[in-house]
Amino acid sequence: MKKTITRLALTLSIAAAMSACGTTAPVQQSAAQMRQTHGYVAVALPRLLGVGAPEITLRPVGGGAEYVLAPTATDSEVLGLWVPPGQYEIVQMRGSNKDSYTPVEVKAGHVTDMGGIAWAGIGDNEQVLLPLRHKDLSAAVDAATRSFDGLGLGERIEWKPTAPPPVQHVPTANNLPAGGMLVQAIAAHVDYANRTPLRTQLRSAKSLEEFTKLYLPSAAPVMGGSSADAGGAVYRAATSASFGAATPPAAGA
Repeated sequence: MKKTITRLALTLSIAAAMSACGTTAPVQQSAAQMRQTHGYVAVALPRLLGVGAPEITLRPVGGGAEYVLAPTATDSEVLGLWVPPGQYEIVQMRGSNKDSYTPVEVKAGHVTDMGGIAWAGIGDNEQVLLPLRHKDLSAAVDAATRSFDGLGLGERIEWKPTAPPPVQHVPTANNLPAGGMLVQAIAAHVDYANRTPLRTQLRSAKSLEEFTKLYLPSAAPVMGGSSADAGGAVYRAATSASFGAATPPAAGA
């Protein structure tokens, strides 16, 4: 029965992730021109079990114009945009402790690598926007920004927050997959059964590292769909190749 529920949950989560994927077209910007006055921000989108890929909106700390990162021309699961230099907050991460996570730093003529970031459902209609740092995520960002190699950009900036992500409430209708009341009821039951004990631990996590180590074994961070083992190792379903152990950004690294 447990395996049946797990398979059903996986099927429902894949459907939810697919329905959440946007069709936003890449934004056309001239890198050769923008590099003089702007910096480029890029982030990979590994989707977590049951929750679709996020939209990432940057806003200067203290307020100002907002910038929505767009799919890159080479990889729809890597978002990027040239934005003015400064310190930015992620609009989707605003919460009760919004001032506790590290701002995204942008410098003119530099690429800011945000690693990976994904919505992570923790049960009871709550979720967090979870930053992840892994070599494969950085490799995806590298590939998406390879066309900048001849522009003489400065040293890459890595965003490495350390605080646990703010917990956010999600309206029930937006947190369940489509498919009618029965499908939604089953999904809600699976979510409750799997998350209730873990949710308490996640909410009490003191750092992003602690939160991620607790969460990853229960989820499946992927670019395109996969699974995670008890040690946090993640595997791509499409290639069956090891994605490696996804980790939070290292403090002070």
